[in-house]
Amino acid sequence: MSIKPRVTTAVLMSVQGARGDYLSLEMVDGVLYLCCENGGGQIVATYVPPEGTFFPCDGNWHDILVEKTKNLLTLTVDGEPGEPGLGSYNFPSADTTAPLFFGGIPDGASHTGLTTAERFVGCIRDVMLRDDLVNFKEAENIVGDINVMSCPAT
Repeated sequence: MSIKPRVTTAVLMSVQGARGDYLSLEMVDGVLYLCCENGGGQIVATYVPPEGTFFPCDGNWHDILVEKTKNLLTLTVDGEPGEPGLGSYNFPSADTTAPLFFGGIPDGASHTGLTTAERFVGCIRDVMLRDDLVNFKEAENIVGDINVMSCPAT
């Protein structure tokens, strides 16, 4: 996915299953956290922007690659890898058949893996799930002040 945020703290995406498994991507003070619960404890991958940069609110698009391979989480931003997260080998999958939300979670909802409930403000494009482009024209699970069809120039 690519983002052009206007905030430094927000939920980017989140899903939580009925049994407590989850996968979430959030930004807190400009640091990205990819969190997952497969049943064996929380797994966290992080991306900390290079010192001296004004990521993410610099007016540029930023490409984020999120990968979950069994018990391994990786997070890459603009081609730069973050710190991976490795969970228990005995718990390879997160059971999450619930809706995947972008930009926040609905009012009144609670997702265990999130440390913020702040909604995303900005633009999101090119979201791919398992090599399929997400069609936001048909999406029902967008929460927050998100532009998905166009993005104002900054």
